[in-house]
Amino acid sequence: MFNIDGCESIANLVIDPPIEHCYVLSNAVQVKEQRSLQLAITIEAIWNLRNRVVHNGEQINIAVTIKGTEFRFAECIEAREPVVDKDPNSVKLWTRPPIGMVKLNVDATIFSDKCWLAVVARDDRGNIVKYWSKAIPPNEPVVAEANAILWAIQIAKEEDFKDIIVEGDAKIYFDVLNGNVGESLWSISSLCRDIKFL
Repeated sequence: MFNIDGCESIANLVIDPPIEHCYVLSNAVQVKEQRSLQLAITIEAIWNLRNRVVHNGEQINIAVTIKGTEFRFAECIEAREPVVDKDPNSVKLWTRPPIGMVKLNVDATIFSDKCWLAVVARDDRGNIVKYWSKAIPPNEPVVAEANAILWAIQIAKEEDFKDIIVEGDAKIYFDVLNGNVGESLWSISSLCRDIKFL
């Protein structure tokens, strides 16, 4: 439906996306920003998928790509929402786990040729007990984050940490784990089951 005749048209579409006239003026700016973000994430996903197919010989899985873009969009929107706090001067900092527990902070970083997973273990005094990182084959962001959480649980078992807390910045994955695993994306459902089992 869009009249696109080159790269400049695509850039203009992302910068100034059309929106329906049914939005009131106060809401139109927010809707336009969200549409712009959605288009940018979609174009990036198409480009990354194209590169993985052409350069790595990967098979196309549209469902995984679409769900990955949906998760990324939701994560971006969630990150932009203002944090409502009773005390505007309070600063959110890392907090120590309860006495006798170990907190495992996890993260995943995605590059074109590999994903890097990182886990940092801290004790109840806030001291770093140990830290780990490893590279895994490139994955969709949703799969990489789930792998980081699974790896943290596996590390906890290997290190014989009895009581743990796993913490990460990808709230959406923890919501899936704390809810019904059966309702999660099929691409991470087996990873979620493994995490719950361990």
